[in-house]
Amino acid sequence: MKFIDKLAEKMVPFAQIIANNKYLLSLRDGFMVAFPATMFASIMIIIQNLPATFGLSEKLPAGLMTFLNDFFGPIGNATMSITAIFVVFGIGYQLAGKYGQPKLFAGAISLSSFLMLLPYGSSDELGTVIPLSKLGAEGMFVGIITAIIATQIYCKISASGLTIKMPESVPPMIAESFLAIIPGAAPLFLFNLIRYLFTFTMRLTLSTKSYRNH
Repeated sequence: MKFIDKLAEKMVPFAQIIANNKYLLSLRDGFMVAFPATMFASIMIIIQNLPATFGLSEKLPAGLMTFLNDFFGPIGNATMSITAIFVVFGIGYQLAGKYGQPKLFAGAISLSSFLMLLPYGSSDELGTVIPLSKLGAEGMFVGIITAIIATQIYCKISASGLTIKMPESVPPMIAESFLAIIPGAAPLFLFNLIRYLFTFTMRLTLSTKSYRNH
């Protein structure tokens, strides 16, 4: 019991520091934005794979298996495969709230900043494409860092008052949109510059080329 009491005594201050850290709280709450979609996808994937789980794949009609794959298969692409999008938007949204700044615009700017850094490719049939893997777990770390930096810049400029203010007669949503132009332009320009600089590196060049379909 003494060991547990001492451990608790040491851990409580550390836990309080974490609980009061706006970045960790925003990270936690940002991940929860993806929770409903990923939970739904998990249930659908279980249903899709029930025949294989019980060894019934070869015993059931081929048409039924085709239906299960065609009906449930794309759900993962629209949910689990794009979790980074949910998380990036969620972090920007939640972190801006901690600073008392417009949350919706911060989330949108964070997401756009993240998309700036992705390796775009081209397809003869589809035109410009983004590899789906970069929108999921593979792009998560970059998305988290991008969201924090973009939102930090956005909130600092917004709080400084360097904004475009419209007359009071302008509808509130339109006025708020103009307020977000300058604070939003700064992080977007920064990450576009980072994207451009990375085009001179072998790593990003090869990454971009690997997704091109001639």
